[in-house]
Amino acid sequence: MNNIEFGSVKVELSDPITLGPDDYFGERGLLKNEVRNASITSAQEVELFKLKKEDLLELMSEHTHLFEELSATSETRSG
Repeated sequence: MNNIEFGSVKVELSDPITLGPDDYFGERGLLKNEVRNASITSAQEVELFKLKKEDLLELMSEHTHLFEELSATSETRSG
């Protein structure tokens, strides 16, 4: 999963979206073990923070609401 530190990216879905600082992408692969379902391109210079699955699982065990928030965002984006 990638968190955007600064800059923005374009997410090519059936309804494309642009994500900016503090947004994230790649959560579906970690949450549901799904293959990539969108192409991501930088809309401007961007810096990303990459979160590995084991780190996400540790965070979710400490912050139980995190799973619900990530799942809701993922479902909203996929339609």
